[in-house]
Amino acid sequence: MIKRLARKPLVASLMVSKYDMQISTSEKILNAAEELFALSSYDAVSIRQITQKADVKLALAHYHFGTKEALFDAVIKRRIGLLSESRLQLLDYFSNENG
Repeated sequence: MIKRLARKPLVASLMVSKYDMQISTSEKILNAAEELFALSSYDAVSIRQITQKADVKLALAHYHFGTKEALFDAVIKRRIGLLSESRLQLLDYFSNENG
């Protein structure tokens, strides 16, 4: 009798899990909040509007961020980090060009 070795299909090893392809809940909330805060003022946007835009349950915004103010701070901190990184890259570029 010939003994067959069990083989994993090649496709299975190349597959990415569903979790890896999805945006996290907190990212969905941050993205929606950033967009709504940009279109309106802080006072004009509610947590409910943000969670509806993000297509998540209201309780998840409170779970991840606690308050509207904390969510707003997280949006600002995320954007400031990106802007600061770009600013530092430009400073390095121009200091090396003129240095």
